[in-house]
Amino acid sequence: MKLTKPLKAVLRLLAALAVLAAVPAAAQPTSLLGQDSVQKVDLLVVVTHADDDTAISPYLARAVLDQGKSAAVLHVGSSSSGFHTFGRERKRGLGLVRQVEARRALARLGIDQVWFLGGNDVFHYSPLPCLASLEHGRTLEEVVRLVRLTRPEIVLTWLPNLAVGQNHGGHQAAGVLATEAFDAAGDPTSFPAQLVEDGLAAWQPKKLYYFTDAFTTDFLAGKGPSYSIMTVSPARGQTYLRLAVEETLAYRSQYFPWWMETIQRGNVDEIEKMMLGGDWPFYVEPLRLMRAKSLVGGKLDGDLFEQIGVEPIAFAPLPAAAAEREPAVEIGPPWSFYRRFYRRHSIEPLAATPPPTLVVPLSKPFAVPILLRNPGAAEQIVELSLGPLPAGFTEVPGARSFRVPPRTSTSIELKVTAPGKASWTPVSLTVDAKEQGRVVLLVAVSDYTTAP
Repeated sequence: MKLTKPLKAVLRLLAALAVLAAVPAAAQPTSLLGQDSVQKVDLLVVVTHADDDTAISPYLARAVLDQGKSAAVLHVGSSSSGFHTFGRERKRGLGLVRQVEARRALARLGIDQVWFLGGNDVFHYSPLPCLASLEHGRTLEEVVRLVRLTRPEIVLTWLPNLAVGQNHGGHQAAGVLATEAFDAAGDPTSFPAQLVEDGLAAWQPKKLYYFTDAFTTDFLAGKGPSYSIMTVSPARGQTYLRLAVEETLAYRSQYFPWWMETIQRGNVDEIEKMMLGGDWPFYVEPLRLMRAKSLVGGKLDGDLFEQIGVEPIAFAPLPAAAAEREPAVEIGPPWSFYRRFYRRHSIEPLAATPPPTLVVPLSKPFAVPILLRNPGAAEQIVELSLGPLPAGFTEVPGARSFRVPPRTSTSIELKVTAPGKASWTPVSLTVDAKEQGRVVLLVAVSDYTTAP
């Protein structure tokens, strides 16, 4: 009898369920004895674009070149957006160029496992449209598959939150996906066909860390380990900063136009100084990481590999999130999304997250997102008003009275126009909702003619 595609799919699912039913969940292995270790790594870095690794390349140089750790880098995006400094390639052609650059760059750090999932990338300050463009569910399945293949002890990814400088929702989307995969890869009931059809085993990583390319990382101080990028590598005899700069120079297609004159002179000392300072610093001293999770204990600010043993650990199901009284008014997505996301995934140092901060372009209207919640049994009418605006900001006329049905939440936006002068120092925008409360959004203004 010829099997139809739907019938084949049903049979595959039944086979997977049969395997899971035969082994109690608590007893299912996190690895297979004798499993091929060619792809096994100590550290898996999950990012979005080719060149995202440069934000932590000083640490990667330390871990791989001097500590002898193995690492792999997984890109969830295609790297096909943006400009090409030297060539004419665009879109898919540009993505192929950048994949070659990434492999060459990471090879300089001793990393030869470089993966690309090819997801569509969009630019937005919120990760939510970026996750939609990346086909969230499909991409999460692929990230879980790569975690189970590479079996990392540690997952390192972008901080899933906004900070001044890290205003790219695509970066944050990688952090969301990596966090979800950290919690799903060890669960044999998550994507069970991978265990049957792909020959993989459930795998529980031991630690999860976040990094950021924000202009200041002071808000991460004490929330994880800190590494000087000025330390000299024993293996290479150069500072980790110098090794990182030399790795960054492999990404030729992404040289910023205002770098070009310095780079063409070929003076690495001058290039290093440029990348460490100025209005758009590429590297910040020291390099700080946030420990989001550790299933093996250790000090919050201890080394990444503290308490990391050679034996696998059992799957750690997420605990039920503690009940919390929801605010009547709060800053809307993505901040309201992150507040719940962190609780749901039991992220450790919630205080490390920066206050709601948005970077906006010169002289353009931008949205202040507000989430209104009505837990009561009767409809509410909420009156909103913007507090005194900082110098140069102007209010865009629009509705200020909103109906919120009972037992629901409503997302709305207030529009404000930014001033015509750039300032990376955030100023406060206040929204009052009378008896419901008050929210504050910090706003920095960028001149996009001098920033990428």
